[in-house]
Amino acid sequence: MLKLLFALLTLFVPLVGSSASNSFEQKSEVLHAKMDIKSAESDDFLSYWRDDFRKDDQGKLIAICDITYAEYMSMYEKYATLNESDRNIINSTADYEEGYTIKDSIKELIRIYSGKKQNSEGERRTLNQSSTIAVIVVIAVFGMSVICVFFVMKNVNLIK
Repeated sequence: MLKLLFALLTLFVPLVGSSASNSFEQKSEVLHAKMDIKSAESDDFLSYWRDDFRKDDQGKLIAICDITYAEYMSMYEKYATLNESDRNIINSTADYEEGYTIKDSIKELIRIYSGKKQNSEGERRTLNQSSTIAVIVVIAVFGMSVICVFFVMKNVNLIK
């Protein structure tokens, strides 16, 4: 009985082991394919950062403070779509300035444009209700003051 069990075990172990290793290899290939997709996204962002975002048409480096709000928003939209592992890769990559990473440059751009809603071309600025009332009151007070000064000057006979 023991010999029969041993014989069956020796026959089935290689089959189970090979299917497990095939399953592991398939999972490993899927994992590598997913990692390549993540790497492709981070590579695309890095090439965009280095070739389009930080350089002008002549290939000269653009300083962080010279980047427009529209360019910043376009870059930030691409950056926001990256997953966490790709962002970690991007954040740790060195930028053009020595000692700075891309994360440092993005933080600086956020600091520059934080709280500022830039108007796009053609968009009109409007005053809110309380500001409009304040402007009207100031103009009215100034107008009444001028009229009072002229009235006093006429009563004192300075003007005729």
